[in-house]
Amino acid sequence: MARGIALVTGLSLCLCLPLVSTAAVGGTGWKDEAAPAASGHERFEFTRLSMGDAARVVVYAPDEPTARAAAAAVFNRLDELEAVMTDYRDDSELMRLCALPANTDVPVSEDLFGVLSHASRIAAATGGAYDPTLGPVVALWRKASKDGVLPDPEALREALARTGHDKLVLDPRRRTVRLAMPGMRLDLGGIGKGYAADAAAAILEARGLTSYLVAIGGDVRVGEAPPGEEGWRIAIPDPGAGEVPLVRASISTSGDAYQFVEIDGVRYSHIVDPATGLGLQRRATVTVIAPDSTTADALATALCVSGAEGIDPILAAFPRVGVRVLTEGSGRPYRWILERFPGPDEPVHAVREPGDANTLTEGFTVLFNGHDLDAWEPVAADPPQFAQMSPQERAAAEEAARAEMLKHWRIEGDVLHMTGGWTSLATREVYDDFELRLDWKIAGDGDSGVYLRDCPQVQIWDNPAGSGGLYNNQRGGASPGRVADRPVGEWNTFRIIMVGDRVTVYLNGELVVDRVPLENYWDRAAPIPHAGRIWLQAHGTPLWFRNISIRPLSR
Repeated sequence: MARGIALVTGLSLCLCLPLVSTAAVGGTGWKDEAAPAASGHERFEFTRLSMGDAARVVVYAPDEPTARAAAAAVFNRLDELEAVMTDYRDDSELMRLCALPANTDVPVSEDLFGVLSHASRIAAATGGAYDPTLGPVVALWRKASKDGVLPDPEALREALARTGHDKLVLDPRRRTVRLAMPGMRLDLGGIGKGYAADAAAAILEARGLTSYLVAIGGDVRVGEAPPGEEGWRIAIPDPGAGEVPLVRASISTSGDAYQFVEIDGVRYSHIVDPATGLGLQRRATVTVIAPDSTTADALATALCVSGAEGIDPILAAFPRVGVRVLTEGSGRPYRWILERFPGPDEPVHAVREPGDANTLTEGFTVLFNGHDLDAWEPVAADPPQFAQMSPQERAAAEEAARAEMLKHWRIEGDVLHMTGGWTSLATREVYDDFELRLDWKIAGDGDSGVYLRDCPQVQIWDNPAGSGGLYNNQRGGASPGRVADRPVGEWNTFRIIMVGDRVTVYLNGELVVDRVPLENYWDRAAPIPHAGRIWLQAHGTPLWFRNISIRPLSR
């Protein structure tokens, strides 16, 4: 059955949309007012059922055809992701993966690998409070909820034995997934809609539409504020909590307020406890604000599972996350309010990405130690070309690249010197969000760059335009905001921060790029990969690097 897109336009400048009830959307609600379009953009709203829930796109665009085309692209993208991630269809990529023999390294799509990478990282950081391998017990609990009868204890024990996030093995370099035990079944119900909201936002950003709201069920992601507004005013499903204005942030609410079942007089949540395989009996409502919806979605689930005693360890691993947790305890709600998520009597401010000049020294890992290149590997081919190679072709290309690396990359004291050639170096590890620091030096007419998540690039060159810009961007930010290069032959220092697709660059202490989206050079219609390697680009001219270190940023 074809699914249509409903359009509502903000024609009345004083129109105030009603607050969407949390019962209607299964979580976070929102409201906004159609403001005078000082930017020349009008407000358009589209709704459709997608991914088993209500999906809503609100966007400020120059005209209706532009807005409608963007919304259609978003909903097409959601359809693609549903075909990848759902566990309700046997023909989805996720279920086809689960049907294959255990201990098989299976190549998967970038989308499936991306969401599983996020899921694995968050599962490890939360001690398994969020766990994407709960499919076997989730299936039992769905049946129990429908029938009103608890699962058979022996069947539950057997299903629990087939869970555990440590049994999900990912190889980022080969983009393969291995399920380490027969009968495993993955479930992305606690992260998939958040991942889809991020993908939808990337579609809108790629079309130059930066003021938007995307909501899929209780997962909401917003871009720049509507014209004339401080931010998107998001209502918190907590009596007395009011609203919070958000800019370039995500919010997700999870809990048992609207989805629960009573069996033998006991109330169980729809959220499964990884320890018991049954729905949670603890009453909890959790709202999370994070830079991306993928993280907000999964953490909302994890904090419901962890309970009050588990909040501190989880938040320590995600310092840029705001949270409000309500649970029952001591006869009254237990409340935890993080500073970045203010209470009703506190100043309200949005969650924003890093972009200040604070000097942070803790948490960095050295990528070049002055003794060896163990953290690095030669780049055998550009990613699209490498992905199309057979195993034999890859091995031959890697062998040739290693020979070139040994010929042109030299360690001279604490300096990494590239004498010439075209074989770039890439980190062996992959990174999603990070802060990178390095010193670089070039010769006259020198040309190089730093690739982020395998994509070009933060530019380094001898050019009056200056270094530090995102040279390969076509829609903006290709040039730095100011020239901060030191004379050729002198050392320069980069501080590069990447969060989502947004890149901030400091060159010699001066801000030259401020939270500009890095475009995907390999596929202009696709978003930046969720994780990837960092390259030091070889471009035929001599280069020198030193003091290379990185600090992962938890979202």
